[in-house]
Amino acid sequence: MAETEKSCYEEIAEETKAAVLQYAREEWPVIKTSSGVEVSCSQLPGVPVKVYKAVGEIDCPPSETLRYVSSPGFGICVREEWDKQIKHWEILEKIDERTLVLRTCCHSAVMGIIAQREFIDVVRNETSCEESIDGGLCFTCGRGVDYPFPEDPSYVRGWNHHSAILCFPKIG
Repeated sequence: MAETEKSCYEEIAEETKAAVLQYAREEWPVIKTSSGVEVSCSQLPGVPVKVYKAVGEIDCPPSETLRYVSSPGFGICVREEWDKQIKHWEILEKIDERTLVLRTCCHSAVMGIIAQREFIDVVRNETSCEESIDGGLCFTCGRGVDYPFPEDPSYVRGWNHHSAILCFPKIG
């Protein structure tokens, strides 16, 4: 891989990290609360669709929680055990110890009305949970990228805007 391509993906990962951390700090209008989960929605500049944020508490350390929601390539990942939408993952390129280009293939949904999809994203994991990162935050974030990988005719190529799962330690 050319060094300029690698730095481009690192830059995308850093921009995505900054964007999702900003979203986490913002107060958005709550549209629903159910079973201890608060769902908010906002229309963000430069994003052509509404963006949703869900917040809830889990009685588990952030680093352990991250194991259940992160992508492969960052150590032990058990997401495939519970997320039945994931058909398979393929690491297309490892950029550094925290960043990779990932192809995610998903099953069809709603009795086949939604076709099988594939997404190619730059994914960044921060698993150190050091106090220096927003008080002990662990997270995984990603964003779709154009990547030279042939399209598979059995999938519809999707595009992910900035997305993340943020795990903060409970205070108190």
